[in-house]
Amino acid sequence: MGEHDASGAQSSSRLEQRRAEYEAEFGEIEAKHREEYQIARHGSVMGQVLCGVAIGLWWHPFIAFAAGIGLWGSVKEVRKKCDTDAQRRQLYGVE
Repeated sequence: MGEHDASGAQSSSRLEQRRAEYEAEFGEIEAKHREEYQIARHGSVMGQVLCGVAIGLWWHPFIAFAAGIGLWGSVKEVRKKCDTDAQRRQLYGVE
C-alpha cells in the first residue's frame, strides 16, 4: 500500500509542476481573455437594455434588432477565446 501512496504523491507533484508551468506560460493570456469576456457580457447586457428602450421609444425595431445581434456576436467571438483556453488546458493535462 505504501507504493501506491508514493506513486500517487509523485503524480500529484508532477501535476502541480505542470500546472505551475502552464500558469507561468499562459496565465496572463487566459486572465486577459476572461476579463474581455466579462466586459463583453456586461456591455452586451447594457446594450440590449438600451435597444429595448429604443424600441419602446418608437425607434425602428430593425435598428435595435441589428444592434442586439451585433452585441450578441461580440460576446460569442470573445467566448471562442475562452473555449480555446479550456481546450489548451485539457491538451496540456492540467485540468
